[in-house]
Amino acid sequence: MGLVTAACFADAGHDVAGVDTDSVKVEALRSGRVPVFEPELELERSGDRQADVKANIQRLMHIFEGWVRRYPESYWWFNRKWDGV
Repeated sequence: MGLVTAACFADAGHDVAGVDTDSVKVEALRSGRVPVFEPELELERSGDRQADVKANIQRLMHIFEGWVRRYPESYWWFNRKWDGV
């Protein structure tokens, strides 16, 4: 699972231990730097709330899919999210 998922489980009261094999990333976190950067996402605001929610979720899932494809070893899925993966 990823860092955000681990944080959510911890917030829900579960004991969570974070493990990463990338020593550069680990050292950055230890020194207080966040080694991940994503540019700000401007949300769709057309006035059609239902369409905006759908469009924004699709955009977020596209970004998330990119992370999973880039770092598949960091994620553990309980079901298939994308066909052909």
